[in-house]
Amino acid sequence: MRQLIVIGTPVSVAIFMESGLFSATALPMGVISTTAVAAHQIAFQVATALFMIPFCIGMAVSVRVGHALGRNDLSGIRRAGAAGMLLGILIAAIATIAVVGTRFEIAGLFIGQSATNAEATIKLTATLILVGASFFMTDAVQSIAAGGLRG
Repeated sequence: MRQLIVIGTPVSVAIFMESGLFSATALPMGVISTTAVAAHQIAFQVATALFMIPFCIGMAVSVRVGHALGRNDLSGIRRAGAAGMLLGILIAAIATIAVVGTRFEIAGLFIGQSATNAEATIKLTATLILVGASFFMTDAVQSIAAGGLRG
């Protein structure tokens, strides 16, 4: 149990700080306007959903690297990291292209046309999704690399 706490505490604190920081960005949006809060929350949900894919790949890389390290298999460590990184980059590239190309449609899925300021919210959401999509690739690389380092 002690080993789990020693290993798990830093990992859980790091993940909590990262997700907490992103979640806290909604607070300043409330000062701007309700349209800004709505647009931010939609863009945040889209980005979070897409971030989960490389994050989970990073967890799998962590397990594979840990197993290879336990076997003292240096080529296995490299293979696990390279395979995870290649898969993550490929998925992030596809997701970036898909989200950038359909950002207005994605925003429209969340906003009913009868909603107050629907057009303004969709435009702002599409802009925020574009900004968020610019981080998909680097976020995928860092989360998979972090998983490899944890392993």
